[in-house]
Amino acid sequence: MATRDASSYSENVNFVSASDLHINPTIQTYAESGGATIVGITDDYDGNTRNATTPDIGADEFAGIPYPMTVASGN
Repeated sequence: MATRDASSYSENVNFVSASDLHINPTIQTYAESGGATIVGITDDYDGNTRNATTPDIGADEFAGIPYPMTVASGN
């Protein structure tokens, strides 16, 4: 599984509120700009246009604060 999970992240993202399930853009998250582009997927579930080069992970495209992307090294 190590090679299949090489680009995976695990975190509990923070939502705006219990009734607004958009990702909170004021809290740093791996979801921001951490996705991969997929041909034919150009917008999110709200109809917002996805970033063409660095889309967000998940169904919600938002303008948030990303964690710095680092390459994991194994022993």
